[in-house]
Amino acid sequence: MTEADLIRAVQRGDERAFTEMFNTYKLPVYYFILRRIRNETDAEDLVMETFERAFASIKYFVPLVKLSTWLHEIAKNRIIDFVREKKRIPQLSEYDLTFADTRTPERICIYNQEFEIIQEGIRTLRNDTHRKVMAMYCEGWKMREIASELIMPMGTVQTYIHRSKNKLKQLVA
Repeated sequence: MTEADLIRAVQRGDERAFTEMFNTYKLPVYYFILRRIRNETDAEDLVMETFERAFASIKYFVPLVKLSTWLHEIAKNRIIDFVREKKRIPQLSEYDLTFADTRTPERICIYNQEFEIIQEGIRTLRNDTHRKVMAMYCEGWKMREIASELIMPMGTVQTYIHRSKNKLKQLVA
């Protein structure tokens, strides 16, 4: 069966074609992901997520590129999302775990002071757009989401965030 025949069969909902596609491409996709994240368990999960997304959107696939290229592109996007999510979840060091429950009044006071400085720094940013961008960024919005919400180019959002971070670093330092 050629790749084009396989794609058409999967698009029609043929389960055997689906299984053949999965069996043919799972190892290349797995090794592609594993080289980037270096964790076998996470790589296996991302392979499954990649194929779930591929099968959900296979009806829109137009064979202008090879199927393997398309699958690797989906895998790359899943890796990016995975890494972003991992960055959002703070990784505790051994030191943090040792002192996690020692919330002294001094530490709480320092945290509150730093938080106030950052909030004040955001309020003193150059214009309303800068303030909105940084507020959204601090709330955990992705740059793509901010750009879409504020109807501005992604590069502009990145520039605003970069400049604003530098200004806030100067205030805190």
